[in-house]
Amino acid sequence: MKRNVLFLFALALGLTACSEKNNFKVNVSLANGNERTVYLQKFVDNAPVTIDSAVIANETAVLTAQKDDPQILYALKVKGMRGSMPFFADNKDVAFVGDINNPKDVEIMASETQAELED
Repeated sequence: MKRNVLFLFALALGLTACSEKNNFKVNVSLANGNERTVYLQKFVDNAPVTIDSAVIANETAVLTAQKDDPQILYALKVKGMRGSMPFFADNKDVAFVGDINNPKDVEIMASETQAELED
């Protein structure tokens, strides 16, 4: 019995460790955004599909996505606001920094592809 429990614990630990390597994070730091819901979306067949959501607390939120094709277009959508903030992640962590009241001035610190797009 003890051996089976140890095996299951080791298996769960291994799966958790592997799943973290297969994800990337979207760190959101938006002033004036407390208690607003943000949605992480990816575009599939040119349509947005929500893959994670979080409520901003202390002006921050963290969303996660599974690594996929590096050239997939993602977007950060804020509930109650028109439009979204599109970005390319290249399967790397991304950060959104700014003020929710000025979404056009939010800085997206992401991948090389995103940096080329902004130039």
